[in-house]
Amino acid sequence: MDEKLLMLQFKKDNWQVIEEMDNWLYVFDHLPKKMKLIVDFRVQGLTNLEISKICGCSECNVRAQLSKAKKRFLRGESCI
Repeated sequence: MDEKLLMLQFKKDNWQVIEEMDNWLYVFDHLPKKMKLIVDFRVQGLTNLEISKICGCSECNVRAQLSKAKKRFLRGESCI
């Protein structure tokens, strides 16, 4: 999320944004180590190909990990 947009949301006293961020961080903290690393790289703006080279896995594996992570975020699950 863009930092300026985030600050604007906080200034508006939008507690829904804070709740969503808290949920996102909770789920992120409970992701498996490799999935968390891949999501972190993606949030930083790296491409799937770049992530696959860094992690030493296939691009297909990166896509699969991101897809699984997205489902967990959307459901708000902490899949421990």
